[in-house]
Amino acid sequence: MVVIARRHVRSLSELTASESATLGPLLASLSRVLEQELGARKAYVAFFAEAEGFAHLHLHIIPRLDSLADDHQGPRIFHYLDQPPDGWVSPTAMDQIADRLRTLLAEQLPNL
Repeated sequence: MVVIARRHVRSLSELTASESATLGPLLASLSRVLEQELGARKAYVAFFAEAEGFAHLHLHIIPRLDSLADDHQGPRIFHYLDQPPDGWVSPTAMDQIADRLRTLLAEQLPNL
């Protein structure tokens, strides 16, 4: 899951006080619904914004499943970006997961 700032900012330090106050509860709720729906132990939150064309605030919320191999934990989770497409979650499955997460999130954050 990715959270993208509605306006162009390159760093967390560029957020207004109001944006910062919204971000914390949003990340907590997103983490909670990922854990709840996918049975994740926790959710990693990562922000780099270094790649060409991606130098804007976007945070990755990544479910940390119990089945995650020891050598792919923490920042090594990005190992999975280099996997061949036949190992990816299908677009249909992604849409189904997103729909379930949207419902759970709406219950937690009705004003989103």
